[in-house]
Amino acid sequence: MRAHLPPYCMPPRLSGSRIRVPATSARRGFSLVEVIVALGVMSFAASGLIGLLSVGVGLSRNFMNITAESQVVQAVSNELQLMDYSAVVGGSATFTGTFPRFYDEGGAFIQSGGNTPANAFFKVNLQQQACKLPGATVADGTAKTVIFELVHLRNNGEIKTYCTLAVNNGR
Repeated sequence: MRAHLPPYCMPPRLSGSRIRVPATSARRGFSLVEVIVALGVMSFAASGLIGLLSVGVGLSRNFMNITAESQVVQAVSNELQLMDYSAVVGGSATFTGTFPRFYDEGGAFIQSGGNTPANAFFKVNLQQQACKLPGATVADGTAKTVIFELVHLRNNGEIKTYCTLAVNNGR
């Protein structure tokens, strides 16, 4: 008795001198039109992703600048608060003579001989104003508002102004 095999397991039948191929295996690949359409869809999607990449790089650079700015502001504010009050408000050459100051893109201080260094990203200028404390009738010398400007040298000279309070703490 002969076993019955499914049609896909059977060898092709000969019909004259030609080999007859079963209908199920006649179409095994993609047509040229299908390949071109798939490539078009993929390139359209890739171009959108490339556009998003440039936006992401710009945002990353912006956040790096903000981080460096905050490091510069924190460093100057800390120095103002830790110094003797008389040196801060008295115009001591050890403090006010060091301005303007320059910082690199990471917020690190750059020694300069009075000229703007080539690798400077930020410049800090210093100003002072008398401060009237709540309850006082005049500015009595117990505190000064110290204002400093942060100039972003690589961003069209954008200026941001910050202030801190220097308090006479007896030092």
